[in-house]
Amino acid sequence: MTVKTRSTIAKKIEKDAPEAQYLAVNPDEITRLQEESKKIPYKMEIVWRNVALFAALHFGAAIGLYQFFFEAKWQTVVFSESFFFLVFYQFDQRQRVVEHFMSLRNLWRDSEKEDR
Repeated sequence: MTVKTRSTIAKKIEKDAPEAQYLAVNPDEITRLQEESKKIPYKMEIVWRNVALFAALHFGAAIGLYQFFFEAKWQTVVFSESFFFLVFYQFDQRQRVVEHFMSLRNLWRDSEKEDR
């Protein structure tokens, strides 16, 4: 009687791995698919719903940029910029961004105390 252990299972997986993997690249299959795709005629089609959505998105972005530069309070601008840096640079500069955000928050709190 043989007992399946981790080492015997691992050896079987290693032996069968290249053939059993579904994501392994087969160059012959890739070239065959490329040749077949050249035979199919491509007809470009404009999807007007997508065009309208992209136009609305860009129009909204333009309005947002205008309000960001000309109508927003400086506290909103500082918060949005610090939030941007907090979200987009969190993986490589997390500690420095958090310290920057905290210093901006402290400056904002100090300015509120002075206004009272």
